Amino acid sequence: MKRNTSFPGYITAIGLAMVWSIVTALPLRADTPAIGSYTFSISTSANGPTMIGWKFTVENPITVTALGICTDVPFVAGPTSAQVGLWKGSGTKLASCTVLSGDVVDGSFTYHTITSVILQPGQSYTVACLLPTGAGWISQVDDPGFAPGIDFVARRFDFSPSSTLFMPTVDYNSVPLGNTVGGFGASFTFVPVPEPSAFALGGLGAAALMIFLRRK
Repeated sequence: MKRNTSFPGYITAIGLAMVWSIVTALPLRADTPAIGSYTFSISTSANGPTMIGWKFTVENPITVTALGICTDVPFVAGPTSAQVGLWKGSGTKLASCTVLSGDVVDGSFTYHTITSVILQPGQSYTVACLLPTGAGWISQVDDPGFAPGIDFVARRFDFSPSSTLFMPTVDYNSVPLGNTVGGFGASFTFVPVPEPSAFALGGLGAAALMIFLRRK
């Protein structure tokens, strides 16, 4: 007996399967700041062009969508824009940009969108910004409210010859408030990398649609 593919229940089931698989396969775009918010102290001055940032690892694969600088407190002759970079532990630069004063503000930071970069567990990374000569930056705190899945390793700093953007390599884990040796002036936003099962469900939805159209 030939199956009646026009039966309303059959169509409804196929439609629901398609909608569910597509919704599950496509992640909701809600960029999460790596640093949420934290208590700021006084601004301080830098003696020369300096790279300041922090080293971290991730617990699950993430996609970095933007790099940012802290703009929530006044600077001492400091920048409202700055160069920011993201590096692997080996020193390979994964992304960089100049954050501009007109970029998107989210909480304590201003972010500039970059070409997406995927970070994986089992590898350390460093995000840092270039502090120009004579500029100021916010003082440090021990725990600036890292997003779940972002594991802080160490503060980092290094002097930058000729204001060149590069990965700072000097680790400082115990720096008192008021000292700009390493710090959290730079941050980033990210989204989780979808699980393979989500893509599989999307494929099942597409296959169901093709079967339904052929039988029509």
